[in-house]
This record gives sequence, structure tokens and C-alpha cells, in this order.
Amino acid sequence: MRVPASQDMGQRQTMASEPEIEPDEPIVAPLEAVQEKLNFIANNVTDDTLSDNVRKARAILLPEHFRWFATYLIQSRIASEVNYHEVYHKFLLSLNLRALDDAILKASIQLVHNLVRPARKMESKDRSALKNLGTWLARITLAMNRPLLHRHIDLKELLYSGYENGKLGSVLPFVAKVLAGAKNSVVFRPPCPWTMGLLYCLREVYDVPDLKLFLKFEVDMLIKALDVEMQQLKKANLLQTRRQPNASNNPDLKTVPT
Repeated sequence: MRVPASQDMGQRQTMASEPEIEPDEPIVAPLEAVQEKLNFIANNVTDDTLSDNVRKARAILLPEHFRWFATYLIQSRIASEVNYHEVYHKFLLSLNLRALDDAILKASIQLVHNLVRPARKMESKDRSALKNLGTWLARITLAMNRPLLHRHIDLKELLYSGYENGKLGSVLPFVAKVLAGAKNSVVFRPPCPWTMGLLYCLREVYDVPDLKLFLKFEVDMLIKALDVEMQQLKKANLLQTRRQPNASNNPDLKTVPT
């Protein structure tokens, strides 16, 4: 049975330094033989093989290939294998490479932005990937007392843009999964103003007329996990400043009989 990463590595008890996200640079791939070895390591890392696989990865993973490995790990593993998030996180913590950690964060956020861009037609696999990425980002940022900076990803804007474009069904669960990472954080758990501000936004969206029940359920589960009462949450009152969504065939809203 897997043990929580916090038991194995220890949780940071003070605010960690801000993660760095550098401007895009070309992704440099390692030799094919190295790619195959890293793929094998990622495919076989477990609690029992952690130390051995960390040793093997350190021997072949060069700094110039960090972005390639981060992109591979996020797109091919993290986005689809939520049950292995814990062991992948342990693996990265054991490697203890700050530049790789920053590359992992950047690759995660880039994939989120790619999935939620307005022109993209959202599919079931995309919604699943977003939820998994939300869980992952919560683990590597808020739960570790690391900030998820506005300049990297604007969760409020994602939420309200999703409202305008009929994509709450994808975006709201993602935001909720991210915020769930504040549960055991000494920095971000309520009443942290940053966290409360986002909860106020979710509270406002919760009362959107005819909002589908599964979206309300996501909010209900989040505030329960954070040990907050619904009546404690005031509404952000920002929806009035946003474009009203098309109510016809809106996937976020229940169909009301006419």
C-alpha cells in the first residue's frame, strides 16, 4: 500500500520560494536510448523501486533535457494516471532538482492552458485530464505551501471565462481540485485571503440559475474538505461584469422544460 508523500518526505511548514517559470525555450530531447530508459523508469517506479529508479534517473537525466522529461511526464503520465501522482511526486522530491521542479510546473500549466483555450472543443478525455492536472497542481503547489501565481495561471479568470463560454463543466472541477490542496497547508487553508477569494467566486457561480447538479456537488465537496460552511461564504458579485452565456444548449445548465 502506498504511503502519503508527506509521511515519506515531510511537509514544508513555511512558505516556499516562488516557483520560477522562464520564457519558452526550444525543447531539447535526449538520445533515443536515453528516452527509452527514462520511459522505462517512469513506467516502473513504485514505492519499492523508488530509490533504485531515482539513482538511475540521476545518472542519465541532464539539465538540458529537463523540459523534455517534464513535458513527457505531464502529458503522458500525470494527465492520465491520477492513481500514480503520489509515487511520481515522491520520485521528483527524491531527485531534488529545483530546475526540474520548475519545468514540471511549467509543463503542467502549459497543458492546462492548452486544454481550456476558447477555440478548443472540450472532449471527455480533456475534462478528465483537467481534473487530474488540478489534483497534481494542488499536490505540488498549495499542499507544499508553494504559491500558484496569478501571472502563471489566473484561476478566477478561468472560472469566469468558463461561465461565459459554457465550459464550467471542465473548468470548475479543475479549480476545485486545485483549491483542495489548501486543506492541509499551513499557508493556504482558510481563512487565507487568496483561498477565500476563490471560494467567494465559486459561491457566486454555485447560485447560477439552473446550474447542473454535478457542478454544485464539486463546490459542496470542496467546502466540506476545507471545513468551511456555505453560509460563511459571501458572493464575489463579479458575474454582473461578465458576458452572459448563451442559455440555449448550454452544457453547464439543466434543460428547463418549456
